[in-house]
Amino acid sequence: MAKVALLVGVSEYEPGLNPLPAAVKDIEALQRVLQDPEMGGFDEVRTLANPEPHTMQLEIETLFDGRAKDDLVLLFFSGHGIKDDTGKLYFATRITRKNAKGDLVRATAVPTSFVHEIMNNSRAKRQAIILDCCFSGAFDPTLQAKDDGSVDLKTQLGAEGRVVLTSSSSTQYSFEQQGSDLSIYTRYLVEGIETGAGDINSDGFVSMLELHEYAASKVQETAPKMTPKIIVLKDKGFEIILAKARVTDPKLKYRRTASRYANAGTIRPAGRAVLNTLRQQLGLTLEEASEIEAEILRPYQERLANLQQYRETLIAEAEHEYPLSEFAYEDLNTLQQMLGLRDEDILPIRQEVEAQFSRRSESYQKKLVQYEQSLTDAIQQEFPFSQQIRQNLENLQRSLDLREEDIVRIDQPLIQQAKLHHQEMLEQESEDQREKQEREEYENKLRRYEQEFTKAIQAEYPINQFVVNGLKSFQQQLGLKDEDVARIEAPIREPLEMKHREQLRQQELLEKQRRIKLEARRRAEQERAEYENKLRRYEQEFTRAIQAEYPLTQSVLDGLKSLQQQLGLKDEDVDKIERPILTIKKADYQRAREAEQQSFREQQEQLKCKIPLEETGASTTLSLLQNCLYQAQEFETKGDYVKAIRELRKAVEIEPQNSVCHSRLGEIYLKTNQPMMAKIHFNQALKLNPQDPTALEAIKRL
Repeated sequence: MAKVALLVGVSEYEPGLNPLPAAVKDIEALQRVLQDPEMGGFDEVRTLANPEPHTMQLEIETLFDGRAKDDLVLLFFSGHGIKDDTGKLYFATRITRKNAKGDLVRATAVPTSFVHEIMNNSRAKRQAIILDCCFSGAFDPTLQAKDDGSVDLKTQLGAEGRVVLTSSSSTQYSFEQQGSDLSIYTRYLVEGIETGAGDINSDGFVSMLELHEYAASKVQETAPKMTPKIIVLKDKGFEIILAKARVTDPKLKYRRTASRYANAGTIRPAGRAVLNTLRQQLGLTLEEASEIEAEILRPYQERLANLQQYRETLIAEAEHEYPLSEFAYEDLNTLQQMLGLRDEDILPIRQEVEAQFSRRSESYQKKLVQYEQSLTDAIQQEFPFSQQIRQNLENLQRSLDLREEDIVRIDQPLIQQAKLHHQEMLEQESEDQREKQEREEYENKLRRYEQEFTKAIQAEYPINQFVVNGLKSFQQQLGLKDEDVARIEAPIREPLEMKHREQLRQQELLEKQRRIKLEARRRAEQERAEYENKLRRYEQEFTRAIQAEYPLTQSVLDGLKSLQQQLGLKDEDVDKIERPILTIKKADYQRAREAEQQSFREQQEQLKCKIPLEETGASTTLSLLQNCLYQAQEFETKGDYVKAIRELRKAVEIEPQNSVCHSRLGEIYLKTNQPMMAKIHFNQALKLNPQDPTALEAIKRL
């Protein structure tokens, strides 16, 4: 039976989610107590700080995979939870972000459905999840108005035999506590294990139910609006033992007794006497006892500090602005949630402060309105003020007993507005005069430019770049706008432009004719080059064919004729290519034939021994054919394929209608990697004998 845990903390986030510095510290603190053999006694405790979605999913799957039935598997998450508009829950990672529409990019977060599926597929029957997070409405604050703020963790993570602890039951804040490095919920989880205070029934063990009850009570003392929850199905999971407690630890015994006597943030005199006696009996120092009592009383004291902070903030807002604006109330509501205060906690404070400021403001506000109206009337009558009007306003302020800061608050915007209006009037008059003078000067400059442009365009059109630059420089020197210059130039330029365009059209026509001629010449040259390439290709094929066999068979001649037609070559050009090659090849062939005939005569006697003729006597042709086939067989056996081909070609010359000769020649060509020549002779064999087995099989392979 193994005890394993994965602790995930996410402190760093993309814009849109606030950073949570305590999250990474939470997993470090929890790892310390879980892997301590005297406390958690876990066999393996892995931590994962600021992961990306894929890494987090891989680690969660690894945690639950390959576990035994009796193993205890714990998953802890500290960070932001996200609830989308369909109610589905996600754990935020360090890259979680929104798209252009403000919706959650789901691939950047880990869905609870993934965790639920992984845990359901695990063989471990003792499973625990601890979530120190709130599931806020994704990135869209309007989602708060679309539902009741509840989070259905029971459906999305619950299962029989599984226990789920969560720091908040809905889309509440999960708070980082002032003065502590840890989140408030994790702090009390660690405290319950480390001090043994989570062992409520004093049996020496801290169960999931006991740890939840201890942490929940401490959280609500500090932040009553937070409501940690425990979720199980069919009441299975309460009994899971998470850690051991040192039952005989004197500090634990003192803590339990002090917890009973601590009431409303203090310890009464009788309780103090009991605790002093117990401290002496247990042998604890005064410092040790004071430290334990401070930890016990801290939640209530922090709650009082939160209430005092809210009161001071509310009074400061009222001093700044009363009645409070809608924005002020929104900020105060946010502060209330962050401090974990319930509506019933702040209601007496709000009623007290509002009553105090309401009585003070009503009469005073009427006097301020009276002064503001008098000031407005004076501004409309005369501005700047005369000495008499100033004196009248000062007398009114004294008679109404108005504070100087309130007078400044009223005077400042109205006087400033009046000054601006007066200044605008003066500036407008000056501006009108200046604009009139500038218009006259500008018109004179336009006329000067028109004269210069007319001279330039009459002297030369189109205007060369040097003149254009000079005119542009003259325009800039005069400070003329492009649109005004264009308006002047257009009527002067138009007749000359029409004439110039006609000239250009004629030039373009001539240029087009020249390009057509050049293109025709280029195409002719290209066609000549292509024809030369085709002639060279034919020459290569012809040379290859005549080197392979000579004289050329009819099938090869037909193939070359087909290639000539395919390439579109003229007979006279083909003849020029073939004639010198054939002349050389014919002479070579004649010499070879003479040598072969001489060799044949010398071998005649030997052939008589190797190929006996029938007693009836075979024809001379048959004897020669048999001799060639025999010689070809001998050369093929020795691997001398060149001589074998030579003998078989002799056989074809002796008996052109013999399919066996063509088939044997095709086989030797295949062995010498000459598939084109082989195919020619196999086809010829099939033409002579459609049932020739060797040719049929070879054609299939080819």
